[in-house]
Amino acid sequence: MYGDYGYLTAEQVGVAARGLADLPIDRLLAYVEPGDVVEAGLCPPVWDEAQALKMTRFVYGQLVEYFGAAAREGHALLVWQL
Repeated sequence: MYGDYGYLTAEQVGVAARGLADLPIDRLLAYVEPGDVVEAGLCPPVWDEAQALKMTRFVYGQLVEYFGAAAREGHALLVWQL
C-alpha cells in the first residue's frame, strides 16, 4: 500500500533537478555505510554491499536524468511515500 502522496509543481521540479544535478552520488554516499542500503530495504536482501552500492549509483543517475528531463519539459511530478 502506498502512503501519503502529493505533487511537485514544475517550478519545484526545476529546483529539485538542479539540486540533484549539483549533488554527486559520491558526496551523498559519504553519509551512508554500505550496509545501510541493504538494511533500509532499498535493494533485495540477497545482494551484497558492493551490488547494493552499484545499483544505488545507477538508480541515482536515473533519478537525476528523470528530474532533469521533467524540468526541461516544464512538467510537474506526482510523488508518494512507500
